[in-house]
Amino acid sequence: MYIPICPSCKHYRQSGEKTTCAAFPDGIPDDVFVGKIYHKHPIEGDRGVQFEMIAEDTKRDDESKSA
Repeated sequence: MYIPICPSCKHYRQSGEKTTCAAFPDGIPDDVFVGKIYHKHPIEGDRGVQFEMIAEDTKRDDESKSA
């Protein structure tokens, strides 16, 4: 079983059904999104950006718009 970490990352963005981030602006690969590939370390194509936990007291732009 894999646990997605992308939604907890400060680089994560979701627009409708499309999930992107600073590492994968054209769409997060499925294996990365579902947690099959652990993205706390560099992987091919990530543009030098890896997972960084979002601070609990920080709201994302997309979260604050819906509040």
